[in-house]
Amino acid sequence: MKLGRPEANAATGSHQSFMVKLAPWLLTLGWMALIYYFSDQPDSARLTEKYLGIWNVTIRKLAHLTEYAVLCSLYRWSLLKSFAGQGRLPAFLLSVVYAALDEWHQSHVAGRSATLSDVLVDAGGALFGLALWQLKPGKVAQVERPPAQSSDKEHQA
Repeated sequence: MKLGRPEANAATGSHQSFMVKLAPWLLTLGWMALIYYFSDQPDSARLTEKYLGIWNVTIRKLAHLTEYAVLCSLYRWSLLKSFAGQGRLPAFLLSVVYAALDEWHQSHVAGRSATLSDVLVDAGGALFGLALWQLKPGKVAQVERPPAQSSDKEHQA
């Protein structure tokens, strides 16, 4: 039971509802900013090759896949909190559009290039992110419990 003035409680509930919808979008925007930051690093492939050697391309592609799996998951979460629908297709499309814009951005960074293959890897990451949404906690290794046995005391009451 909430105490206090009813109109104050209604305003608080409205504010909480707004924050529940806003928080996922803020995290999504933060993740987009992080992707932008990574994309804005000049000559990053040449620099990472020093440390990663023959694994450079593989690790960088896995990074693309992971970045966009997370981004698509964040888009889906944001859409679910803001709108009642499932949000799978819009989340995927927003991710692919951002991937294309990210590649375009990279084409203007020294020592970077834009490639369709990176957009396709990013789209694959977005699909992977959507697939992870299908794995709800408890769904993978769900154990059926037998129905609760009623005690004799319940029957006597």
